[in-house]
Amino acid sequence: MTRIILKRNEDERILAGHPWVYDNEIDRVEGECSPGDVVDVESARKEYLGRGFINPASKIRVRIVSRGKDGIDAGFLKRRLREAIALRERTYDISRESFRLAFAEADFLPGLVVDVYAGKPAAGSVSLPVSAPAGSVSRDPDARPSGIPPAAPGVGRYVSLQTMSLGMDRFKDDIVRILVDLLDPVAIVERNDAPVRALEGLPEAKGVLYGTLPGEIIMQEHGISVLVDLLGGQKTGYFLDQRDNRAALEPYVKGLNVLDAFCHTGSFALHALKYGAASVTAVDISEAAVAMTERNAALNGVDPAKIETMAANVFDLLRTYERRKRKFGLVVLDPPAFTKNRAMVEAAYRGYKDINLRAISILEKGGFLVSCSCSHYFGPDRFLSMLKDAACDADRPLRILEQRFQAKDHPVLAGYDESLYLKCIIAQAM
Repeated sequence: MTRIILKRNEDERILAGHPWVYDNEIDRVEGECSPGDVVDVESARKEYLGRGFINPASKIRVRIVSRGKDGIDAGFLKRRLREAIALRERTYDISRESFRLAFAEADFLPGLVVDVYAGKPAAGSVSLPVSAPAGSVSRDPDARPSGIPPAAPGVGRYVSLQTMSLGMDRFKDDIVRILVDLLDPVAIVERNDAPVRALEGLPEAKGVLYGTLPGEIIMQEHGISVLVDLLGGQKTGYFLDQRDNRAALEPYVKGLNVLDAFCHTGSFALHALKYGAASVTAVDISEAAVAMTERNAALNGVDPAKIETMAANVFDLLRTYERRKRKFGLVVLDPPAFTKNRAMVEAAYRGYKDINLRAISILEKGGFLVSCSCSHYFGPDRFLSMLKDAACDADRPLRILEQRFQAKDHPVLAGYDESLYLKCIIAQAM
């Protein structure tokens, strides 16, 4: 096994639980290896630290897969995926619910993201057949899945897969076969169309790897029907990470007029209406997102008089509402990440503060703010500090009621701060 020897004092972060070895932390490489191979990592004192995938083209030179000396093969990956499933079974009804099965490094599967959507084809969907070589995988139709109980009657499993590291990408075909065995899915798609793959020297790719995918599926979230486009939607098709935070609206929205800013496909808006909001205004700059919000509202039989949708720039709209003194009982802010690197944190701070200041200003006395950030570079302390500054500038006392994070199927690995990325604060403006 090729050995990666770190420089002096470069092992502390690894010993604390972080799974990445950066290129500038390596003293030398002992032995020969090819990109994507498995290597051993040792401290300058020759203390064994773990085993992982090497990629000479990436600043993240080694991604640690195991702290032991396991053989890293298809059998190892299957065991890890079984462990990930067992954790989800404790927190969700995975026979009928959608969930994130694998959350990369936090599930000790660096670079691998697997989302499982439980649903049925949407009316009028056009089926998309296999479009990649891994589609040669087949399954005995009489065999039971070996990973979890069968899906509930009338529900099929649709899997969205991302392999964001070179080492994991080399196992992609094996992973597809494992997922077929564990889940018995209707279809598996890859959403490797993320620009971050370029940092690993990997091309972008998107398509059906196994089975036949309907153009759209309908999944259920807390009794709400949601349309999901696995190939055309953002990320892996839907934002499962906000599921628990959407349910957290229930105690706060009854009888209130709600603004859902950056509404995407309307999931916060639909939850607000389910939990008794008097009305919802759903806004997104994307006309396609607004159209999907309208379709989701119709799918759930929402009274058109209770929901207003518009395609607009949220920054400009909040200023307009402030100027016109329009008030809401609850405002949801769920913007895209304002920064994807450390250099842009201060600019992100200004952006987050601006929208939160305007949102606080248009809240009724005693109204509620649900404010989110999905950038791991903008940490929880920074996010809370920004909210305090925004409340101060708005001259409104702000009471913090809940500090929330991503859903439980997106676990946070101690020592690996990058795995904590989603913040959601529920507060009351007096």
